Amino acid sequence: LAALLGAHSTSKGFGQTADMPSGTPQDSTPGLWDVKYYQDTLTPPAGVVPFPSDKVLAAHPVVGKEFSGYVGRQSKWTGDFGKA
Repeated sequence: LAALLGAHSTSKGFGQTADMPSGTPQDSTPGLWDVKYYQDTLTPPAGVVPFPSDKVLAAHPVVGKEFSGYVGRQSKWTGDFGKA
């Protein structure tokens, strides 16, 4: 699950809550297939609004451990994403 969530690296939110203006990216490099999403979900920079469900999963005792393990580890994530 944590690996598949990385696809949100290229996403923007539409039709979400008032806390997430339409078109808000989930990481600071929208459109790039990278692992920046993981760090930006844990510590969102200005202009990035993670999905509430992603924040909950990032803090989950099991999923969160895997989630944090992808921070800065592009090759690990790429391999795990492909397997998932």
